[in-house]
Amino acid sequence: MTTSKKICLTALTVLAFSLLLVPSSVGWSGRRAAPQLGIEIALKKPFYVAAALPGKSVSVVVTTPPSEGNYEDEPISAVKLVPLMEGDKVKVTVFGLIGEAGNIKTCKEWNALKSIKIGSFVAGLDEEVTISQLRYYGVSFETGDLKFRVVPKKAFPRDLEAAGGECGCGSCGGLQCCPNPGYCINCGECGRVCCGS
Repeated sequence: MTTSKKICLTALTVLAFSLLLVPSSVGWSGRRAAPQLGIEIALKKPFYVAAALPGKSVSVVVTTPPSEGNYEDEPISAVKLVPLMEGDKVKVTVFGLIGEAGNIKTCKEWNALKSIKIGSFVAGLDEEVTISQLRYYGVSFETGDLKFRVVPKKAFPRDLEAAGGECGCGSCGGLQCCPNPGYCINCGECGRVCCGS
């Protein structure tokens, strides 16, 4: 066999072998992490918050309108939604809060209120969830049943995660709301965004 044929054969063998390796290495390096998501609550203005990553805690609190229902026990004064990333979906746990909700500023104060677990809901990107169970407690909003939709995580210039904070920012319409760890912040007419410590 001539030298040029040996070189050609060796080059073809190396090429064939490298082509076999490329798909397997692309499979490993080409895997992408699940995208981070958020929820947008359908109120008069859209109320957005990023879902927390495992080990973190973020919640939104929406004050309920005065109850016109026939719920016999103490009325629910606010609804708390706690969104958490679960793989490529968001698990949202919903609580009805009972008690005076007017001047609460810390997560600890919200957690001190009596709460009723309304339910947990798991949804993927662009899925909408209606929390019709709130009707049982006499809770309704001007927009009807409380609903949320899973949306891509929004990027905010002042997002605390970029500065190493615990939570991202929320928004009410165009208003950006960035709570400090352990605190809640009013987010316009939508409600409050809370960053668990």
